[in-house]
Amino acid sequence: MWEQSSLVWVGTRLALPALIVHDRGDAEIPYQDGVDTAAAWPGAELLTTEGLGHRLILRDPEVVERATRFVTTGE
Repeated sequence: MWEQSSLVWVGTRLALPALIVHDRGDAEIPYQDGVDTAAAWPGAELLTTEGLGHRLILRDPEVVERATRFVTTGE
């Protein structure tokens, strides 16, 4: 059951583009999880950040701009 709830498992079955934003220093979810998810998800892109951890990533102007561009234009 846990395997089927992982983003890696789900991502392999989705035909949707995805932007996965993950910080190398995330203390809550290992960075490798983001790498693995992006690798398994066709059409996914991994945006790696440094020094933002798990929560500051949501307030970073560059991340917000990139996420907004992805949602509005698919780029």
